[in-house]
Amino acid sequence: MGTGIFASTARFYIHDHLYSPAALTGYSGNVLERYEYDAYGNPTIWNADFTTERDSSNYGNPYLFTGRRTDYLDSGSLKIQYNRNRYYDYYTGRWLTHDPLGITPNAQIPNRFGPISQYRDLISLYQYVGSNPLTEDDPFGLVVTCPGGKWWVTGKMTSIACGPVGLHRARLRWACRKREQIGVDDYYCLGVLQGSVKVYRQPTAWGRSTVVGLAPGLGYTRHDLGGWLSGAPTSADLAGWSLASPGVSGALLFVGGASISGGGSSGSSSAGWGDLGMGFSFTILCLERTTVAADDTPVVTGRVPRQWRQGIAGGVCTKRRRWLSPGTGGWEDVPENEKPDFGHIEDWPEESPPPEQVR
Repeated sequence: MGTGIFASTARFYIHDHLYSPAALTGYSGNVLERYEYDAYGNPTIWNADFTTERDSSNYGNPYLFTGRRTDYLDSGSLKIQYNRNRYYDYYTGRWLTHDPLGITPNAQIPNRFGPISQYRDLISLYQYVGSNPLTEDDPFGLVVTCPGGKWWVTGKMTSIACGPVGLHRARLRWACRKREQIGVDDYYCLGVLQGSVKVYRQPTAWGRSTVVGLAPGLGYTRHDLGGWLSGAPTSADLAGWSLASPGVSGALLFVGGASISGGGSSGSSSAGWGDLGMGFSFTILCLERTTVAADDTPVVTGRVPRQWRQGIAGGVCTKRRRWLSPGTGGWEDVPENEKPDFGHIEDWPEESPPPEQVR
């Protein structure tokens, strides 16, 4: 491997499904330290071969459970974790302060008082990820909410109609129609500042929908769909049972898709365009069940001018990112011409967000 200062000081993490470091390695891949956690994240630090337990990292590593920073208090006897918006206590498995969203008075309209609609853990404002720490994480100390409850919906649906019954199954992605500014990208070309582009986090969820209904006809179609959904202030509100809108699915080679409505009390409007189809059906009455497999707040940016992108590619421009203090950026509507691209539906993992998300 390489030599020099970088080779002697570089450190790399090996993490688990919650982004918690399981091992710290050197430049050559040799394990330096290992980390274990109980269900609620209380860490134990070991040497490379699990023979010696340590009070703290010998290599100054502060990042432990879910990849967040651990602070040591009372001469190292008390460990608490900083998740940007509030502190988490390993020993009690609870937050030390309540979730600021919906509780702390603020001039921003999305931060109004509304705990019942904004919290998946309902009345417990200190509960950590609904008491499900083995599979869930909360890297920002916030729940995944969509101010205003309006989402874009895109997906791929398969429809089968035979006689009086139709079955429609879809893989869906929901992207909130609002986004919160968390930083700024400054673009410099030949050392001169050309301008800046805002950096946002945007609530997003992935899941599935199954619609069963009275659908006179005979046919099989596969088509993409797109539309909007309202009335879901959190990603959890996307899931549930509902009556779906009627629609038409059919024609040869080109299909118009059946509408779907989303879960709970949410309602949506959607249209489809096809890549494969044969037959025709008209859906009269539908019952829909929607599930949410995963959600997150990926980092997205506003529109970057072409000349800046070309300058970056050509090596004459550089980008420097500046982060804002939590809560200072505010929520903005996403312009119609700046819909975020989270990858093709076919590329999404079955039960997890796309790999290009930023933690």
